[in-house]
Amino acid sequence: MDGLRQHIERKQSHIILAYDKNNYQGLIEFIHMLHQDLIGIKIHGEILNLTTEQDRELYSLCHKYDLFLWEDRKFNDIANTFGHQIKKYENVRDYVSVCPLSGYDILQVDSCLKYFVLIEMSSKNNLMSHISSKLYNLVLDEIGNGNFQGNKNIAGIICQSDIFLKENIVTLKPGININKKNDDVGQRYTHVQDLKYKPNLIIVGRGLTNVSNPKEEIKLYKY
Repeated sequence: MDGLRQHIERKQSHIILAYDKNNYQGLIEFIHMLHQDLIGIKIHGEILNLTTEQDRELYSLCHKYDLFLWEDRKFNDIANTFGHQIKKYENVRDYVSVCPLSGYDILQVDSCLKYFVLIEMSSKNNLMSHISSKLYNLVLDEIGNGNFQGNKNIAGIICQSDIFLKENIVTLKPGININKKNDDVGQRYTHVQDLKYKPNLIIVGRGLTNVSNPKEEIKLYKY
């Protein structure tokens, strides 16, 4: 977690670009265009359908610009299965997202990758809100408040609520868009200026990838 805080301080950025399009060259262009204002890139490999060469090229480009690369896979399985799944990403990603509904064992899997733990989602009618406090307590136990002290793989939590955003843990908030309040399939957006408690990192997708001038638009997301 300290390494991520140092990265935030070094880059002086709180913005992660969520790129959810099937356009690899478009992603490369966005990275070249916006890298100075970003700290990381969040992708879904199955949407981009990357080749092995593209995986390596993308990872290298992100590191050239001091960006982290996050596979937002939301892993949720027994620990043994998860340990096999993440091998694919260990040399071409820095972070993966984990949804520990299977229990704390998934967080105990050791890897060179760091984990963003999903606590809450930005979509309407999701069920995560009903168990978010239990998931948060599980994370606290893992990072030192219980029997599983010193878990170095956990880098932060993905959340929405003020109760988590004001805690002393690295927080990531998805669903940030200054132009829209929702889409047609359940996504709910938050305006960055409406945040009472600012997360350490915000995740901006279509608010940047679907606008005509992302280079200027990204300035509106800074704080």
